[in-house]
Amino acid sequence: GAVPIFLGIAGDSEVEFIKKAVSGKLEGRPAYDVLVTSGGVSMGDADPVKIAVRESGTVHFGRMRMKPGKPTTFATVDVKETSGDSKETQRRIAVFSLPGNPVSCAVTFQLIVNTGLRILMGDPEPKPRPALTAPPGLA
Repeated sequence: GAVPIFLGIAGDSEVEFIKKAVSGKLEGRPAYDVLVTSGGVSMGDADPVKIAVRESGTVHFGRMRMKPGKPTTFATVDVKETSGDSKETQRRIAVFSLPGNPVSCAVTFQLIVNTGLRILMGDPEPKPRPALTAPPGLA
């Protein structure tokens, strides 16, 4: 399974912190393969996550034809790392940036992030699964 790591809260003006988080270069934090942010996404150019990703990665989509959840962003960032023996390796971080509205965030997490995590973990059936099941006779 996935192990969440809380990286803290970054305001819209904290672009440097966001750049470090997006590039996987937060000191004192373990390496991560997926970064999920909520809030701070916008439909315009003022989106700090998109600004950070554009410098070191690729924004695959920055909005969806979906409500709630229209400003959801998905990006990837390639990170170069040097190990103790000076060997350079490269890994890719998937970045999911979700809306700050609680309902939009929950919906996009279930449909997009949860499905993405299942794919990354090799789930043979990664499609969204219902969170609730109806008791017999009510369905």
